[in-house]
Amino acid sequence: QPGSPLPRPFADMTRGGRLFVSKGCVGCHRHQEINPERSSDARFDLTAKRFEHEYLKTFLANPAGKQVDMPNLNLKEGEIAALAAFINKFSAKQKQLERQK
Repeated sequence: QPGSPLPRPFADMTRGGRLFVSKGCVGCHRHQEINPERSSDARFDLTAKRFEHEYLKTFLANPAGKQVDMPNLNLKEGEIAALAAFINKFSAKQKQLERQK
């Protein structure tokens, strides 16, 4: 429709949550918002983790460079930013709550 505003893209955190599922991160990682059940398999729980933004961007761009057993998903820059925002989501909320005390 002429004059209609363009739809806003998903916020990075929302998009990151969707990427967490679609890129298969849930196969090895746990995040309370996506797969809250406690699993008997050894999942790396990312719910309360906080990573420096630049470190996380570098790691997601090339995980093999950090000598870990994680595939390179060939993520685009926007996908990396969205996943980083999602992974750090709960720790950002926690920091905000602590500042309000």
